[in-house]
Amino acid sequence: MEKKGDLASALDGFTRATPIQTKPWLEDLAARSDQGLDASQLALTKEKATREEDPKKRFDTYELVLAHESDPALREKRTGCLVEMGRYERAIALYTNEAPQSVRGRYDFGYALIARGRYLQGLTQWEPFLSDYPALIPQIIAFLPYLARETASLGNGYGLPYRILSDPKIFHNKDIYPEITELSAGYRRYFRYCHMKECWYAGDYARIPALLSPTPRLRDVPLLARLYLNLAETNVDYVALAITYWLTATHNRKLTDALYTERAGSEPTTSRVPLSDSLLVPLAEQIAAHARAGRLTPALKAHWETERRQIERLATLIIEPVTRPQPIEGEQSVDDDYLEYFPCTPAFAREFGFSHKIARLLRGKGPESNLGDEDWLHAGYSPPGQSLEKKKSPDGSTEPLMNPFSILNVDKAATKKEILVRVTQALRDGRHDAKTIAAAQKMLFNPATRRQAEFRYCVDFGPYAVEPPEIPTEDCPKLPYLSL
Repeated sequence: MEKKGDLASALDGFTRATPIQTKPWLEDLAARSDQGLDASQLALTKEKATREEDPKKRFDTYELVLAHESDPALREKRTGCLVEMGRYERAIALYTNEAPQSVRGRYDFGYALIARGRYLQGLTQWEPFLSDYPALIPQIIAFLPYLARETASLGNGYGLPYRILSDPKIFHNKDIYPEITELSAGYRRYFRYCHMKECWYAGDYARIPALLSPTPRLRDVPLLARLYLNLAETNVDYVALAITYWLTATHNRKLTDALYTERAGSEPTTSRVPLSDSLLVPLAEQIAAHARAGRLTPALKAHWETERRQIERLATLIIEPVTRPQPIEGEQSVDDDYLEYFPCTPAFAREFGFSHKIARLLRGKGPESNLGDEDWLHAGYSPPGQSLEKKKSPDGSTEPLMNPFSILNVDKAATKKEILVRVTQALRDGRHDAKTIAAAQKMLFNPATRRQAEFRYCVDFGPYAVEPPEIPTEDCPKLPYLSL
């Protein structure tokens, strides 16, 4: 074999024979063949391996070359052979130890992970190059039902598929079949809904605005009120929105009714006024904190004072409740839609186009409304009403609310005994320090602050609920292996 120039085979034969025949001449031949492979045959051997179709033979050749040199790219190709051979667990272990750098290597790693039911990790490997390889789109579509099942069991990881399905370079190509476009749109809506819940429960509020419709809808008000209040705690840019939406939400009977039904005993309806005041405490604390830090501008101070004064005066009007069916999404609301959020602040009325309706209502009430400064109130609910805002600074100073439900992982209906069990577990696991847990305990055990926390952090995501378009039909999909 050495005379024929096949040094690789010669070396292999000499090496096997050496333990049997220990004569010096045999060792010299093995050493000479070893040197010959290092010097002149490595490149030829590697080139031969690339032309080999059988992954087992290719793997053996790469093993031989790697015995003589350390080449990360070659190790990556060798591991890729394991993927082709169906030895996924071994390939995953090698790729985990040494991450692939090439597109082919990342495809192989992702393919192995997907073949073992680890769809989210596999998609993570594919994401960087998906826009350049449209051939991968049918494969992604094939395992989306399984990815939806996996993320649902994990309770997280929805952001990655939502981001990929929203990328116009990937799933909005004109060459994609219409049925794939339609199916991907359905999964995009599903993962968007799940990701929104995931962000909320993780306290990652800053990501949520991008997941909502650019134009607010009435169904968004309960979520937006809570969202803007939480964002405003650290970002003054959200304070104006927090004022508008939180004031409107806390004066809305439908949104606050759940808190009343949980109160012990039978209480008169007049108790709603102090509860509404109680729910304003978190917002007032935030505004005071921003004012102390010098972040509250005169315009924001005026906005706070005017919005609060106007909605409190509007709340004194007696408006008969209107019962009507929920409007179908995308259709025009009926003419009395503003009554769903009555009373509301002037800015809220302008946002949803209710100003003229409320102004008409005020004119219809006339002197019997006993509102006193009627002209000032009427002007507040007209488009130019913003100019009437007075520059006043809010007072008060207290620490902002934390999220006790996410800290201790308790449901709003949890009993004191159940909360104490969670406290013990959280301390034992080291998930939170004792000071943080003590503060959350205090809030949960105080009826007033607990109601504030419930109203602030407990969101009903029912209006946004979307089911996955498909149900998995087998344990694991069989994807064709592509040679990228």
